[in-house]
Amino acid sequence: MTQPSASVPENEAPKRSEPADGTLLTVSVSPMRLSDLPMLRSFPVVHRLDQPDASLRGSSLVLSGVRSIVPRKKRRAPAFVARTGGHRLGMVSFTASQPDGRWSLDTLATATGVYAAEPLWNALMQYAVQQAGLRGVRMLFARIPVQSALEVAFRHDGWSQFATETIFVGRDLRPNLSVPIPRPMDVHDTWSVYQLYCATVPREVQQVEAWTSRHWEVPTGPAVSQPRLTGWVIEEGGEIVGHARVRSSGQRHVVEFLIHPVSTRAHQTSKTPHS
Repeated sequence: MTQPSASVPENEAPKRSEPADGTLLTVSVSPMRLSDLPMLRSFPVVHRLDQPDASLRGSSLVLSGVRSIVPRKKRRAPAFVARTGGHRLGMVSFTASQPDGRWSLDTLATATGVYAAEPLWNALMQYAVQQAGLRGVRMLFARIPVQSALEVAFRHDGWSQFATETIFVGRDLRPNLSVPIPRPMDVHDTWSVYQLYCATVPREVQQVEAWTSRHWEVPTGPAVSQPRLTGWVIEEGGEIVGHARVRSSGQRHVVEFLIHPVSTRAHQTSKTPHS
């Protein structure tokens, strides 16, 4: 799902939530503060939404909070907290990706007790969209489980679905030696992989994702950052007909496949979520 950003003054956003008996609860939303960090361990409901990429970053809310307030990292990890009085009712965090700085929803956590969660989600996300607009962000993305309360809430709040994805989990996988053996991708393959993406992915999805060929660039030197990024390609007749983009952290790996639909060895097009 995506939502364009809005531009409004940067101040705390008062919102209301209510339980079944109609009692109102007024909350305010503002950027994460240092004093919020100790409370992040107490949220009983935590949605890690940027899957499968979130699995590479770990599941610690405290770590997400630290990234959002450290000067060198906070632009790439914006996070916001909903409060009422001295209580923290919820938090939302994002990952800002290069080169265009788009925000991807990472975590949505709540501690609403008897109060409904949906108005709190609304307050957090509306404030985040406003802050994104003030920072010049043109697009926000969210991976939301289908047929969930979150999907209903996001649609009601103006988010638009542009694609569906299926995530497969593989454990103890063994290589299949009967398939073509890919080779490591090099810098000269970047444009060809981008063309493969254009031939594989529906045009409407391409228009929303707005990736350039830079999205498929891989580091040429030793891997020094986490997660590590590598790329592999399969060629037929001098043309690239298959590509795998791999992000790794420890023993966890997230793989995105692009397979040309008219390749003699490909019978269908498949795509797992991109990073």
